[in-house]
Amino acid sequence: MMKGSILLDTNIIISREDNNEISRELQELLAILNGNEFKVFVHPMSFKDIDRDKNHTRKQIISSKMNSYNILNTHFNFDEDSVFKEKINYKKTPNDIVDNCLLYSLFKDEVTFLITEDNGIHKNARKLNEIKDNFEDRVFTINEALIYFKKEKPILPYEIIKTTVDLLDINDPIFNTLKESYGEFDSWFEKIQREKRECLIFKKTENLLGALLIFKEEEETIVLKDIILPVKNRIKIATMVVTSNGNKIGELFLSWIINYAFKNGVDEVYLTHFSEGQDDSLVYLIKEYGFEYVGNNSREEEVYVKNINSKLIKSKINSNSTESYLGMSKKYYPYFYDGENVEKYIVPIQEEFHKKLFLSENQQTNLEYFMGGGDVIQNISRYVIKKAYLSKANININQGDILLFYESSKQGISEIGVVEHFFKNLSIEDINKKVGKRSVYSQQELETFKDKNSVILFIHSRICKKISLDDLINKNIIKAHPQSIQRLAHEKYLKLKEEMLK
Repeated sequence: MMKGSILLDTNIIISREDNNEISRELQELLAILNGNEFKVFVHPMSFKDIDRDKNHTRKQIISSKMNSYNILNTHFNFDEDSVFKEKINYKKTPNDIVDNCLLYSLFKDEVTFLITEDNGIHKNARKLNEIKDNFEDRVFTINEALIYFKKEKPILPYEIIKTTVDLLDINDPIFNTLKESYGEFDSWFEKIQREKRECLIFKKTENLLGALLIFKEEEETIVLKDIILPVKNRIKIATMVVTSNGNKIGELFLSWIINYAFKNGVDEVYLTHFSEGQDDSLVYLIKEYGFEYVGNNSREEEVYVKNINSKLIKSKINSNSTESYLGMSKKYYPYFYDGENVEKYIVPIQEEFHKKLFLSENQQTNLEYFMGGGDVIQNISRYVIKKAYLSKANININQGDILLFYESSKQGISEIGVVEHFFKNLSIEDINKKVGKRSVYSQQELETFKDKNSVILFIHSRICKKISLDDLINKNIIKAHPQSIQRLAHEKYLKLKEEMLK
């Protein structure tokens, strides 16, 4: 049975920039896709890219490569879709036309996934989330596709390292843009190296960084052009750069720093940023999780602040009557709306899947890893905000409802999620479409859900104090070990919440 179809971007096949490395990865990926019964296509418009090549010999070689793939028989023209064009800020350059044709075929569900290294396509996929739920999670880089389609999915898709700036190389290409936009970068970097300021890194290769977050705790004013924000206990994101296209590293970094601030009683997290206009993916990401624009500083950087003060946030949630329950749970993350208007569910989950979704703290191992120092954050799966859970339970769940995950083998509840979307009775291909990059399931594991399945996309909001089965029974919250997803009355949830969120 065909599980879905894959559309390859032209440049992945051409592999001009790094032919040996890309070809090796692509070869491995295609072997995996063939074994997983996915049909691989190229778009007919991709040949337009090749036709523009003035090197006749190279054009013939590339054309022969292209003709070895299935050609997609497309039936849709994005130029007739004004909503699509408006959302992606359409430009009529030849490259944009081809890129948008590929993206539109995915948008119209002519294929299950698109694999591309093009950062512009990944940015446009994020914009299209607003009109097609979870759309960006169907657009992969080669590395993401390798992770997704392997028969044995690794528990940790990314290795994030917490280290200090003095161990970084100022000549790494990740700093090039910062050097261009900030004239005093070298002296600033020397200063924070002497301070041994903390940072998170993601290594794209053994010697190059793919993402970086530098932060510091401070208690001082924030001086804006029109106002001075008072002294508070804050964490400043001094630098956040993500160059690995399509990876969820930005989400991981943001979640980690918010949770770090939350655990340490910090009032606010903030950053300054030179705007990149409508295509600014960083602003898109931080605003989704509650960072608010407060003004510009003297250097004309935009300043964004996220409040994490518990008393203030709880009062805002209780008084908010305009936003959806899910909207509040995103905006005030890691806090969430849990009033009587949303249902609460206990969700039993097997140990192997609990490990993949929520690695426990005692599974974290500190390793001397990077340039003589640095701690590998082994439980990085905890810090992915958007996740997916599959179940065979015959139940209906609504957006904004609360999920209380019960680990069956350890017999206790310790994780809380908020429902984004709920789907029932899907084919394997439709499961792939809905889950996308959120999946921690191998294709083999997905086979077990092909009948009577439910897909829950959710926000992982809180890691809580574990409440054991004995405590749950003694407090009359449940009567026995839960066998399936079950609704929990609001008054019983309040008793549970009192213990979990102490």
